[in-house]
Amino acid sequence: MGQEPADVKMTTVVTGGTLQLETDEATTGDNVRLALSGISKQDVLRGQILAEPGLFQKVVTFQANFYIPSSKRDGTIMLPEEGAELLFQFTSSAPGKHFGIPGVLRGVTQLSEHVVHAHVDLDSPVAMKEAMRFSLGKNGPSSNMVGGHGIALELDPIMD
Repeated sequence: MGQEPADVKMTTVVTGGTLQLETDEATTGDNVRLALSGISKQDVLRGQILAEPGLFQKVVTFQANFYIPSSKRDGTIMLPEEGAELLFQFTSSAPGKHFGIPGVLRGVTQLSEHVVHAHVDLDSPVAMKEAMRFSLGKNGPSSNMVGGHGIALELDPIMD
């Protein structure tokens, strides 16, 4: 999966190993060398990740819970409203890299003082998995929020 939101390709690992040893498996964080069928060296960029099939799904709509903190300035809580335009910020696999996708909330329900549940409609597809976390930012004049973060609960995958 690349750094572009929906840049997903299917491949098979032909051979692999850590940088020092030939091995049949690796764990999160291991530096590895791999021979991938159907993927050329030019197709591989720093920061891309390799994941098992089905772990990530291409989605533009999902349900999530959002935590909205109090304003540091005056202590008020500005919960998002129906139709709020927000920027959903996802962390890339490259260290320190993020990308944002604009989206709109619908079906907003307040669960507690700081928590809301809503359906999200993104402007473009992103590769996600359930329980994936993201941060929120303002995106346009209809948003009066100071920020927050969320967790994806239920995904509505795009069928190619």
